Amino acid sequence: MDDIVINSLGQVSLEEAVSPTGTRISDTRHTHLDFGWSMQSSITMSLIFSDPGNPDVIQNINISDYIAGGKFDWEGTVGVYGEDQTLRIHSHLLNVSNTILSVHRDRRYNTKALEIRVDGVTVATYDASGNAAAGSINLLTVQ
Repeated sequence: MDDIVINSLGQVSLEEAVSPTGTRISDTRHTHLDFGWSMQSSITMSLIFSDPGNPDVIQNINISDYIAGGKFDWEGTVGVYGEDQTLRIHSHLLNVSNTILSVHRDRRYNTKALEIRVDGVTVATYDASGNAAAGSINLLTVQ
């Protein structure tokens, strides 16, 4: 019978050696955007897709159309020069003082660079490879 080892980091294995710390690959398929301000009264979320050599493709979302029960939830597919880009953006927190959005952007279905704006304020950007960067908010990458 084999022993199951749980090390101090909470990693489980059948051997003592487990992958070293600091080797985790960052995954931006699911990110959290912590605004530090509320988007409850915001008007428009803009998804701006870039494909170098072509004009940007902009999908404007009327925020109030996707707020129900105190939550924001938008999901859709945007065609960008023959390639569909599929996203889901929904809130984990939406109150009078803050907004935390969850962005699901699977790299298998998203090949174009993306900028997300709320009323003209850039909240996040993704390059074509899926690397995410915060705009004027905190970006938390989640697996």
